[in-house]
Amino acid sequence: MNLSWCPSCNVPIIGKDECSCGSSTKYLSTDARPVFPQERYLLYLLTGNQDYLSKSVWAGRGYRFFLDGVVVKESLNDLMNEAPLDAIRSSLMSVCLDHMYEGFEAEIERLVQENREHIQQLEYAAEHAIRDAVEKHHNFLPVVSFSGGKDSTVVSGLVSRALSNPSILHLFSDTTLEFPLTIEYIIKFREKYNKTPFITSRSNHDFMSLCEEIGPPSRVISWCCTVFKTGPLNAKINGFAKNTRLLTFYGIRAAESTSRSDYQSDYFEDYMGFHKVADVAKSPKIAKQKVVSPIFDWLDIDIWLYIFYRKLEFNDSYRLGFPRVGCWCCPNNGAWSMFLASIYMEEESTKWRSFLVDFARRIGKPDPEEYVDSGNWKARQGGAGLDSEQINIEAKQCVDEVHSRTIILTRPISDELYEYFRPFGIVNRDLGNKFLNEVVILDRRTKKQVMKLQGLPSTYELKVSVISPSNYRLISQRIDCQLRKYQSCIGCLGCASVCPRGAITYIDGHYRISEEKCVGCLDCINPWGRGGCLMAKVLAVKKGAS
Repeated sequence: MNLSWCPSCNVPIIGKDECSCGSSTKYLSTDARPVFPQERYLLYLLTGNQDYLSKSVWAGRGYRFFLDGVVVKESLNDLMNEAPLDAIRSSLMSVCLDHMYEGFEAEIERLVQENREHIQQLEYAAEHAIRDAVEKHHNFLPVVSFSGGKDSTVVSGLVSRALSNPSILHLFSDTTLEFPLTIEYIIKFREKYNKTPFITSRSNHDFMSLCEEIGPPSRVISWCCTVFKTGPLNAKINGFAKNTRLLTFYGIRAAESTSRSDYQSDYFEDYMGFHKVADVAKSPKIAKQKVVSPIFDWLDIDIWLYIFYRKLEFNDSYRLGFPRVGCWCCPNNGAWSMFLASIYMEEESTKWRSFLVDFARRIGKPDPEEYVDSGNWKARQGGAGLDSEQINIEAKQCVDEVHSRTIILTRPISDELYEYFRPFGIVNRDLGNKFLNEVVILDRRTKKQVMKLQGLPSTYELKVSVISPSNYRLISQRIDCQLRKYQSCIGCLGCASVCPRGAITYIDGHYRISEEKCVGCLDCINPWGRGGCLMAKVLAVKKGAS
């Protein structure tokens, strides 16, 4: 659906060739977001163009800006690189924008008025989809995944209205990298909606310490999502809903990325046409929940139109110009977001750039500052230049035993090693040779021996014998996956998240698998590929990786 521009009302019109005022419209863009007065004033400071202060300003995709519906043909890249940041910060702190907000609010009123039928249509379809999902999954606990961003704000409003219930549980993952304004918004939200139960999860890890050890996250390997979001959230869920499955409403949208546009979806037909919502599906990250997005096919302008239509409070970071408000230093953020961070989060931004430059030197980049400032660090793949010894598996085939190997570990053998073999069967310490510290793995159903492990405590050699395997190569690969986890586990909680039975825990630095809960589904073996472990994926050195 395309956006048009009404020259008379001076606002975007969604999906119509003619405005209700009778004026013909002209094509504007495939999507757009409003530019608030704070961002408009910043654009004026960068360009010297006073039209940003007096005209209607909208932003299209690729950081194209429109003034009264006409695209601005100027690139901001050079302006951002040469911007006098101290002078800009001083000017932004001293300016009064009340007069600009008067015109902006009148503009928003016209926007809502001219697109009221469109947003009512979307709201009707979304609320229907929400009620339908709850009805079909009546034995699930409905919850809202709440990030403090515009999408989850809209989903929260839709769910509360659709179910006529302000007490739907909200789950918030504090990644420790949130915008300060996001935390302020969360506090305001909880105060305003004090009948809405709210649970916050938070990782015990320190982001910068992990970056030092395994490198910063990139667009290719965003390990931070598991460590700081999915893992802690799953642990929190297991704490309050051990035997309850969740039906999670969240704000994923096809328009946000090409990968998300491939999500399975379903069409709902109402009296005004067809609308698409994401199917209720098993979460790819947290096994105990099913997820659905009632705003799957909404555009940015739809999101903002709903916020204005329902007069919802929202995160003030958007007023500053940030298009998205996840982690402030996310590698998926564009150049404009990073520029804004350098203005409004000066200290954090300076420290982050300094770390990235030092990291680039450490891994041998010939021009570290260019590597960082060009954004090439965001495309980094694998652990080139980092210590990746712990993910290596060195094995020697036993000459006299066809299905036996001696594996040289990088971490000494301890009792915790055998926890990683529980997915293969029952760990039995009584049947094996005590002198050799032999541990036997039994089939859960037949109680027959399927594997033997031999290795003395505090040593590094582990002999693994597989008994009568149907596919020795596959079993060996799975064993190697578990041994990599043993050697490199940092407690990211990723394995626990993918376990459908909640059998895996990581408490006080110890990895545990409950024998009573584990059914041997092997879902935890290699959810990140053949390496088996998120850290193995992060540190793997790939040919041609940068």
